[in-house]
Amino acid sequence: MWQIRPLNWSVNYVASAHDSSDKVESSWQVDSPVRSLTKAISYRAGGLTVTVLVVWVVTGKMELAAAAGITDTCLKLGLYYFHERIWNRITFGLKPH
Repeated sequence: MWQIRPLNWSVNYVASAHDSSDKVESSWQVDSPVRSLTKAISYRAGGLTVTVLVVWVVTGKMELAAAAGITDTCLKLGLYYFHERIWNRITFGLKPH
């Protein structure tokens, strides 16, 4: 079964001298905005190719295929970037090592 690697999650348990409960210090790294943008661009390069090929095969018109591919890529590039940035703030499904 495959797994998605968590965001470099680390948890350190620290015993408190003042009470009997343990305190938890946790931290994780998230992607920088530049990394998120680079990932979005590399992902959309493949999507652009697929979109252009599909539209070209269906319509036989390369100009229409190019226009559809560029429009599709610009819209989805922005959506993917913001999707990544939002998920960097969500801890759902993250587990400590």
